[in-house]
Amino acid sequence: MHKVFSKLHLIVGTLVIGLLLSGVSSCSLTQEGKEEKAETFDPVTAKKLNAAYEAIFMEEYDKARGVLDSVDRAKLSPSQIAQVEQMYIGCDLPQAKYDSARTHMKNAMESGGLSEVATANLKYQLATTYLAQERWKEAIVTLNDFFATTQKPNAAAHYTLAIAYYKSGDKAKALEFAQKAIDISEQPKASWLELLLALRLERHEPEQTIPILRQLIALDTPKKTGASR
Repeated sequence: MHKVFSKLHLIVGTLVIGLLLSGVSSCSLTQEGKEEKAETFDPVTAKKLNAAYEAIFMEEYDKARGVLDSVDRAKLSPSQIAQVEQMYIGCDLPQAKYDSARTHMKNAMESGGLSEVATANLKYQLATTYLAQERWKEAIVTLNDFFATTQKPNAAAHYTLAIAYYKSGDKAKALEFAQKAIDISEQPKASWLELLLALRLERHEPEQTIPILRQLIALDTPKKTGASR
């Protein structure tokens, strides 16, 4: 699981800093899906952030941190501070520097410069750092906070919380969220179904396992058919 989350963080870290610089300005999406323009960075800051972005892209994370450290935060608005913090996150996650990443996530959320959607996304990302370190209880607390502040958590979020509960030993809660992940997903993944199946089998619920097995067979059948051609 550590390898899976490390790969996820590498991808997410790249996406986080990718939202920033196309010249000296940036934009984001509001919850309604409308484009919301952010403030323009001053030329000196924009140049530094572009240099940091390029360093991150080249996986020169220490160099990127050095550039980010030189940014004069007194000139930045709350939303710009949040963006700089997200660039630090883009440095930390690929190197599995989770403590540092969490500090910058919290700084970004406390900056007052993030939308509700961006804040919720960071809470979820914060939880994944605990999962990567197998710190299940802290992951559960953070994910529950994410659920409490998110209108419609998706199936993947429910599955993630189910895993955290399962690993912590709370099988009843794990079952609750594993089942919910399947119920709200149009195309549940095999790993989600396998977790639910294992939980149902542990509870000796054979009637409940039959639909799950059918779904797993349906997922596997196209692969076998394609392989036999």
